Amino acid sequence: MQDSFDEKNNDSVDLYQMIVWMWSQRNFLSLFSSIAAIISVTIALVLPNYYISNVTLMPKDTQLDVSLTGGGSGGFDFGGLSSLVGLGTSADKDPNVTLAKELMVSKGFVVDFIKKYDYLPELLHARRWEAGSIVYYPEGYNAELDKLEYTPSDYDIYKAFLLGFTINHDRKTSYSKLGFEHVSPFFAKELLTNLVKEVNNKVKEREVDRANKSIVYLDDLISQTSMRDLNLLLNKLKEKNLKVLMLAEIDENFILDVVDPPFLPTEKSKPYRALISVFGTFFGFLIGLFILGIFQLMRYEIIFSLFPFKLRRSKLH
Repeated sequence: MQDSFDEKNNDSVDLYQMIVWMWSQRNFLSLFSSIAAIISVTIALVLPNYYISNVTLMPKDTQLDVSLTGGGSGGFDFGGLSSLVGLGTSADKDPNVTLAKELMVSKGFVVDFIKKYDYLPELLHARRWEAGSIVYYPEGYNAELDKLEYTPSDYDIYKAFLLGFTINHDRKTSYSKLGFEHVSPFFAKELLTNLVKEVNNKVKEREVDRANKSIVYLDDLISQTSMRDLNLLLNKLKEKNLKVLMLAEIDENFILDVVDPPFLPTEKSKPYRALISVFGTFFGFLIGLFILGIFQLMRYEIIFSLFPFKLRRSKLH
């Protein structure tokens, strides 16, 4: 019985003895922690600053409400027909709003957008922001022409864009918040501004083209129709398309209105240098502790002294 008790005591870990053992190895642990601290601080200082610009957008209803109800002696009421022809749709159910949000993260649109504005050097080769300008990685970049010396794949372009792009939708308000992070605060703001403009223009072009084709088609039907009620319905549909054309002509922000425009960030968003230094130092301490544990399992002890400097390992008996 006593032997069993002693065996359990031998297998158990004495917290006090462990603390005493760690204290006896404080010089070795301090060395590893110091090395890790130097490395982590160096990495933190070398990492470039990143800046993030944000914009808040409000979706707009392009499915303009046109009443299909009339009165008088010859009153008419098309009732639920309005939903079939897409009249009176709320903004949160507007397919154009969904289209605009999907365009922002669609590969084809993003790649065409980046190439149109020639943002390839900024996305793929920007190194850091220094003295009011972007410093680029020299490999594959022609500084005189401000062009890349190779043709990147669409996937590389899309991936580079997504690394800096963030998008959040608020389901309660239907508002969207976009953000873009880059080493250049000016580029982050410029890209967001142009992205919102291009999304609005893309949806606008699509709707204007559809409205023009619908008007031509409806005019042809109206000229062939003698039924009063049907003629009225067709004219109401034509009126809706004319309103879409009017909205596209007078409103620059066709589908996404800017509530809070992109701003020029003045404070960095990352890196978190203090956290990098703290966690790097702690990680070095854990590595030193792990090495000591390995030697302890091998029945060796590291004897380390700074004054005078000596390091040897002795076999434990």
